[in-house]
Amino acid sequence: MADAQFTRFESMTNVELRAELKRRGCPTSGNKKDLLAKLHAALQKEYQQNISQSTLDHSVGYPQNETYTNLPVKIRFKKKFY
Repeated sequence: MADAQFTRFESMTNVELRAELKRRGCPTSGNKKDLLAKLHAALQKEYQQNISQSTLDHSVGYPQNETYTNLPVKIRFKKKFY
């Protein structure tokens, strides 16, 4: 997945590479080889974060595309008289 995206970045200019790095919050200094290495590292980090987040979502058993904020909640309280 990241390899196909990386080959697309190899054809970019230095200005375009710097814009991609800036968008990801990475340092933008260096020549094209340095910029590609930094971008490759950033892509790997994003991929690993997505994998770990996906694993966390599935491990607790929650569907990824549902929100639970609007579900009806029924709360029952027992009245205790002492």
